Amino acid sequence: MELLVGDVSGPGLAEQLISRYERHIACTRVPALRETMRRNLRQRAEAVGEAIERSGRSVHIELVRTLICAVDGSVVSALVEGRDPHTAALGTLVDLIEVLAPIDHRPVPI
Repeated sequence: MELLVGDVSGPGLAEQLISRYERHIACTRVPALRETMRRNLRQRAEAVGEAIERSGRSVHIELVRTLICAVDGSVVSALVEGRDPHTAALGTLVDLIEVLAPIDHRPVPI
C-alpha cells in the first residue's frame, strides 16, 4: 500500500497526498515536467508490478498502470469527500487486484 498511497502510519497523510496530486496537476502545465511525471508513473508501475508478481499474481504493466490510476482517483475522491484516503485506496485495490492481476497458476520453475 505504501507504493500506492505512501506512509499511512505518519501524521498528515491527507496533506501529503493533496500536495502530491497538486504537483501532478501543476506539472501538466509545464511540458518539461510532464516527462518527469510520466517517468514517475512508469517507475511506480514497475515497483507495484514487481510487488504483485512476488505475491504469485500475473502482471501486465499496462493493467498495473490502470490500477494505479484507479487508486489515485479513489484517493482524490476520498480527499474531496473528507473520507480516509487509505481506506479508499485499499478498497479500490481489493476490488480490482483480482481482475487486473489474477493469481498465476503456472508451475514455478525450480
